[in-house]
Amino acid sequence: MADTTGDLGKRITAVRASGLFDEAEYEFRDEAAARQQDPVHHYLTSGEARGGRPSRHFNPSYYAAQHSIKGDSPLIHYLLFGRKMGLRCVPVSTEFTFAENGFREGFGRTVLLAPDPGDSTASDMALRLVQGLQRSLDVIVVYLDGLPVQPAFGKEAACIAGPSRQLEAGWDANLTEAAYLIAEIVERYQPASVICSSSRTRHLVPRFAAKSIPTVALICEDASERERSRYDLYRSSAVIVFASESTRTGHAACYPWIASRRTVVAPLLSSQPENVEAATQGLLSAMRHAQFLFAELTAKHERIKNSPRILEFLTSEGIGAQQMKTRIRQNCMVGGLATGGAPAFPIPRLMTGFDSRRYAAERKLTGGNPVIDYLLEERFDTFRRPVIRPQTSAVQAHGSCRAALHGHYYYTDVAEELLLALRVNLHPIDLYLSTDTEAKAQELSAILARHAMKADIRIFPNKGRDIGPLLTGFRDLFDAGYDVIGHVHGKRSAYTNADFGERWRRYLLQHTVGGNHCMADTILSAFAQNESLGLVFPEDDRVLGWERNLEYARRLESHMRIDGGLRSASFDFPAGSFFWCRPRALQPLLALNLAWNDYPDEPVSEDGTILHAIERILGFVCEATRHHYATTHIQGLAR
Repeated sequence: MADTTGDLGKRITAVRASGLFDEAEYEFRDEAAARQQDPVHHYLTSGEARGGRPSRHFNPSYYAAQHSIKGDSPLIHYLLFGRKMGLRCVPVSTEFTFAENGFREGFGRTVLLAPDPGDSTASDMALRLVQGLQRSLDVIVVYLDGLPVQPAFGKEAACIAGPSRQLEAGWDANLTEAAYLIAEIVERYQPASVICSSSRTRHLVPRFAAKSIPTVALICEDASERERSRYDLYRSSAVIVFASESTRTGHAACYPWIASRRTVVAPLLSSQPENVEAATQGLLSAMRHAQFLFAELTAKHERIKNSPRILEFLTSEGIGAQQMKTRIRQNCMVGGLATGGAPAFPIPRLMTGFDSRRYAAERKLTGGNPVIDYLLEERFDTFRRPVIRPQTSAVQAHGSCRAALHGHYYYTDVAEELLLALRVNLHPIDLYLSTDTEAKAQELSAILARHAMKADIRIFPNKGRDIGPLLTGFRDLFDAGYDVIGHVHGKRSAYTNADFGERWRRYLLQHTVGGNHCMADTILSAFAQNESLGLVFPEDDRVLGWERNLEYARRLESHMRIDGGLRSASFDFPAGSFFWCRPRALQPLLALNLAWNDYPDEPVSEDGTILHAIERILGFVCEATRHHYATTHIQGLAR
């Protein structure tokens, strides 16, 4: 933004007249005095850039983050524009009141994220829990709404915190506001744990987990259709407490990833004294487990973070210092929460080329993140698999390697990306495209004509997403004498943020075909030089698991009559279904001769279908045919 106020002197005058600078409250007033510098001058030339607040009425760091202000003084921006636009200049947390009844020496502290005051059933449950927990802990009850709370809470809890007035709906869903609120609570009380008692507050759980504070989730309602907020809740909670066994069973069927979390059943909704006592004891036990678990994970985090050899190793992987610290924390404090079953969440792996399947199998790991275990062992010379990286010199052409590439484009508007990616490569590749309507086929023909390129275009039913058109629609392609066949598609992820889906597709395309690098040429060269290479796909920086797909995968394994070693909890696969393969490496899968009625009808579930199982077993099939797989990695290219 241009300096519309003129020189520094005019800015100083404007700030003095704003009523937002209080010399007595300015955070760096002592530093300004030591330098014998005017406080406002110090603020504008040094203090503001370091986050120093001019007074309690303006927070420059908050204002810049909340309203995406870059390149100018946040306070000057507010005086010129923000004030007229009614933009907030301090976080909502400044409107919170903290009514304390007193904290007891030697007692631990826990935060209860309370339900809406209007939900009488949930509020009664929360009150009974506070009454029980206060015998052993000091409970801080946090409300997100400015509605009147039950008077009984004021008598029972050690502290009640909430906004002093009714706020606009959904304010706490804003990441900046939530971060400031949590920082305020943590700074004031240093709680040892957090209890999430309602759906209203569960989006705050990952924020507390990020600060290494264990959270216990209380689930009373029955499972419904999948929600992203539940995924985050289950992913970040150390322990999940269900009101009944039937509630736990229902949620486990709908959200299978809770298998990697400790769950407890406690009669939370009962008003019977004996049941209230049982629920309280169950909750206290869960909280002790959560705190122990986080203490263990914190120790692991510190051990990795402070190990010179580990840091040297990770730095050699091209991971920057700050990114490295963040990813180590995510691995330990979130990924490390898995206490059994497969690591069902996308946990950063910290390094490329790590064969998590082989390592987990050898160490007999059944949960958690194998990368953490591997790093703590400081074994950096084994458990690596081939990684194909961009060539710094011209890629050697291998004319004897016949290559075909299939692209399925339900969304034809992104098909041009593929043609542009192909143009950076020199190796001849026969192109095959598919879609689901004649109109879309005509659109693809027009795009090809604009680029003076040709392709065999076929129209198939809208079944099987991109896998059906490849394995069923273009089954004949695998018997056409090609040495290598590639597969891409116009991926869009309906279950994730739209912008993330676009970035992921472009990430996969760059790693599989090209963009800034001629990756198709590089991959085909690798196939030509190594007959045992059977499958190549983009490196994924996550440790992935079966989720809801293991039973489907086992059925496929049985039909293919192979021993694919599907017992592995952690493994690599072409997440997103972009890959190159040698046809004979996937022969057992091709021999199934899948028909269109083998695939589910639209709309396809987010998980737990034959399509998701096929995607995950490709590496196992490749190895069962005595081939190996490799991944591609472009340093600095992130999703």
